[in-house]
Amino acid sequence: MWFTYELQRRLTGTGVTSNAVCPGFVPAAIAERRTSLADRFLYKQILARMPFARSLEQASTSYMVAATDPGLDTTALAGNDSPCDPRRD
Repeated sequence: MWFTYELQRRLTGTGVTSNAVCPGFVPAAIAERRTSLADRFLYKQILARMPFARSLEQASTSYMVAATDPGLDTTALAGNDSPCDPRRD
């Protein structure tokens, strides 16, 4: 995020915007990289049910909005104020 803030600061006035996307906590993505069966079970079956966890579909929505929303061509936002945040309905 800090890189994006600094990049946007440097790009101010150039007509180019910089946006960052944080998918949040996605246990399914982490589980795929674990080699221990216990770890995989923990991430896929237990942590995935936590209220703060996001599914792969929810996480990918943020990236798709950031990549395709024409409103972001002239606006640089980050965090929960961003239109890329699917919780912002």
